[in-house]
Amino acid sequence: MRRSHGPWSSHLAWQALQLSSFWRRRLTMLPLTAAPNARRSLRWNLAVATVAIGVLFSPTLYLSGAPAIEPDAKRAGKSELAPGAPVRVELPGGVIYEFIGVAAHPSQGGPWWGADGEPIAAPYQKHPAQTSEPAPKKLREFAMREVKKGDKGANAHWNVSPNGSSGGGRPRDANNKPIEGLESLSQALPGDASTCTVRFECAAGEWQTEAETDGQSTSSMGNQKYSFGFAPTAERDGKLVLSIAHNVLDKDLRIIAIDVEAREITTGEVSSAGGRGFLQTTAAFAGLDAKNVKEFRLQSRSYETVEIQNISLDPTTKTQPKVVVIKDVKQPQATRY
Repeated sequence: MRRSHGPWSSHLAWQALQLSSFWRRRLTMLPLTAAPNARRSLRWNLAVATVAIGVLFSPTLYLSGAPAIEPDAKRAGKSELAPGAPVRVELPGGVIYEFIGVAAHPSQGGPWWGADGEPIAAPYQKHPAQTSEPAPKKLREFAMREVKKGDKGANAHWNVSPNGSSGGGRPRDANNKPIEGLESLSQALPGDASTCTVRFECAAGEWQTEAETDGQSTSSMGNQKYSFGFAPTAERDGKLVLSIAHNVLDKDLRIIAIDVEAREITTGEVSSAGGRGFLQTTAAFAGLDAKNVKEFRLQSRSYETVEIQNISLDPTTKTQPKVVVIKDVKQPQATRY
């Protein structure tokens, strides 16, 4: 590989510096311009050699005049966002969110600011929930826009840390109508907190089977990592319901049915509830007859976690928010949406 350094060029070995062909031609022309009608004298040749040696050991003489190169903005950690601009997060499965801003709760009639603390216009008129905590707790509202839903059933949630009492939903406009694509959350935070983190948890990709049951009787099973307890299926409000107790706490879950013709039925409405160290996941299948089911499967897929860190909790606090992918996820936080 040949590199150029001012008047010099080299191959991979830096010790092999040599004049480039352009500068060799220029130096050979020096005697012609200085004394076009005279022979090269020994004195002239010595002068040329002295100049060449000086350039060899002082290459910065020719490089110092080069214009400074600005570092890449992203590599240097500079923000490319305009003051107060939404912060965009792209998640697995094609899910895209934009964090819009923060306000004191209740926000109606009050100021809003972006993640960096710069003032912005109010994104909505009314938050759908009320959160209250005594002083010195700090009450804030957070506005989020779902730009794009996920592909292939990608499941995404977001929450605010430090955790506290909260309430969320679909905010409303001046006509008291829900605003499509907009989500809001009110939350109590420590009174001395100046910044917070918004955490996104998204699961996408292939499902893996963790446990199976025929749904006919009470049973249990386990392995080196997880334990499972199965209840028999029951009919409720025209739906076939199955519940499984387990300790799979760090993954996205679903229950599917396999019918007698080996077809997967994924239309069950799935919900989970539990306490410290365990969950009970329940699926309800409308129009499904137990005699047509061969087995039920509890399946999981891993979460990927992305955070927007350093979000300002006060308009007087200016910050530089950053988006960070969290590689080592121990357990998902309480989810909101």
